[in-house]
Amino acid sequence: MKHLVKLLITQKGIRRTPSIYISIILAYLEMKEWTKAQSIVEVMEALEMRPEEAEAYQYLKHLIQSHNQEDLEDLWAYLRV
Repeated sequence: MKHLVKLLITQKGIRRTPSIYISIILAYLEMKEWTKAQSIVEVMEALEMRPEEAEAYQYLKHLIQSHNQEDLEDLWAYLRV
């Protein structure tokens, strides 16, 4: 799922609303603002998403709900490549 997150945040041109929200979630996660990231997840529940957006969303949602620091660090390492 990490590759979908990276794909969505690096796409060129006009970005869709779910991709923008995914970027906001990542910004909150970078600051370790778990509660704020969770609030964006709740907003995204009502959005219509493409399959790749939905998969990236589910990945981030699970990460936020589990507060798994190791998985978060793994994601950052992957995104920085």
